[in-house]
Amino acid sequence: HLHISAYSRTVAGHRDRTDAWVVHGGVDINRFSPDPDAVRGQHAVFVGRILPHKGLDDLVDAADGEADVRIVGPAAAPGYLQRLHAHATGRRVTFVHGLTDDDIAAEYRTAACAVLPSVYRDRDGHETRVPELLGQTLLEAMACGTPAVCTRVASLPEVVEDGVTGLIVPPNDP
Repeated sequence: HLHISAYSRTVAGHRDRTDAWVVHGGVDINRFSPDPDAVRGQHAVFVGRILPHKGLDDLVDAADGEADVRIVGPAAAPGYLQRLHAHATGRRVTFVHGLTDDDIAAEYRTAACAVLPSVYRDRDGHETRVPELLGQTLLEAMACGTPAVCTRVASLPEVVEDGVTGLIVPPNDP
């Protein structure tokens, strides 16, 4: 049995099995790599499916008058996206959809940091037992030379080394 994180190995009930291994996901470094000509901005970028368990309500709350946030990804739950747009009113939050992988790499290269604020319990009180099996977008961002900020949820602490490759923060805390 191969798993993409120690967390996914545990979720599958294979933590103590000798025939279960962890092989972390990889990144296409030909696509996701630093660009010395890219101009780094001062905004945070989230890349992923726009869903409540991704903690985007907290990210929008963290976007005060001086912080710009770009939320990039497909609207997997249109009703949630509409609510998130309303929640972002008056804040410096931009929503971007329909980007190619090359466009996403450019987003990482120009961001101050990539944020994945996933939660077990969303703003509406719904629980997601397995919110992140790996956190692939953090790996892509770091491959582009962009620091990562994530919550201490699921596999994310396996991906980010707190204080070294980024920061790990508590979930549900803007």
